Amino acid sequence: MVHLAMVMLAKDKPDEARRLAGRALALEPHCGEIVARATEVLNRAVPDWHFSIVRDQGRNDAYEAALVRMVKPDDLVLEIGAGSGLLSMMAARAGARRVVACEMMPAVAEAAEIVVRHNGLSDRVRIVAKHSKDLAVGPDLPEPADLLVQEIISNDVLGQSVSQAIEDASRRLLKPGARMIPAAATVRVALAQDARADRRRTGPVSGFDLSPFNRVAPPRYRLSADDDRLTMRSAPADLATYDFQGGGPFPRTSHRAELTADGGPVTGVVQWMRLQMDDAGEVFYENRPGPGSTSAWAVLHHCLPEPIESRPGQRFAVVGSDDRKRLLIWADPID
Repeated sequence: MVHLAMVMLAKDKPDEARRLAGRALALEPHCGEIVARATEVLNRAVPDWHFSIVRDQGRNDAYEAALVRMVKPDDLVLEIGAGSGLLSMMAARAGARRVVACEMMPAVAEAAEIVVRHNGLSDRVRIVAKHSKDLAVGPDLPEPADLLVQEIISNDVLGQSVSQAIEDASRRLLKPGARMIPAAATVRVALAQDARADRRRTGPVSGFDLSPFNRVAPPRYRLSADDDRLTMRSAPADLATYDFQGGGPFPRTSHRAELTADGGPVTGVVQWMRLQMDDAGEVFYENRPGPGSTSAWAVLHHCLPEPIESRPGQRFAVVGSDDRKRLLIWADPID
């Protein structure tokens, strides 16, 4: 059965493959080969961050605090991006009458449905295996929702099309004035030195100069919030704020901030985010880089064309170009 599941996967029949793999796993949950092969089928294309994000207790606590503050007993809650089902179950625990969560990856949606049933909440939490743009009031939602919960926020805020999803949900799936968690997101930036940034560039190698190859080097890369290679070289500044609670529209635009260097080597601009979780501005989550900082979200290092030795008080203009799908950031010295 599990070998047949792998054949179905190779023939681009993922639904049948998952069904067979799930049956095989249920029949022989302790056989090493069957577990390995079935998991290979069930895990296909499922991002690893689904597992790291639910271990971010600070993130979990911030979402739950916002849900406790904002959920009302008669609420219908819509979650976009169910993942493991954790936030939907939190919404039910906070008192929501009904929760509908959509998840575009069928394997993840199926696993979330099992999680919800395992925790005894199937009577109040429903998982729908659809992208939010394919949801409809009637077949999927009994009525427009009172509150939207989402965590389709990438490291640069925009990368998982969060703005388009909120615009669409506000127009079709939510009641006028519906509440949102998070209510807003702010992109924050600072000058920084990555002590190992040179590993992302090349130069003399085995008697040859490979520096022209740097034209295809990544303009930005991810670091963990507590990475000890990173040294902040300025105070932070807010580059852009997205008001999710307003429901959009979120047009393409540019953002600008000014940073003043403390002095010392600067390899780029480090960028992170601060989420305002509730509409009253009482609950926040921030993955600001520094010793002891823990977050499932990474911080992003946006490279300067070349590292520079900054002067104390030297000013830099930081620009963020927002195309609704990603935020491209660069910096130039002002003086």
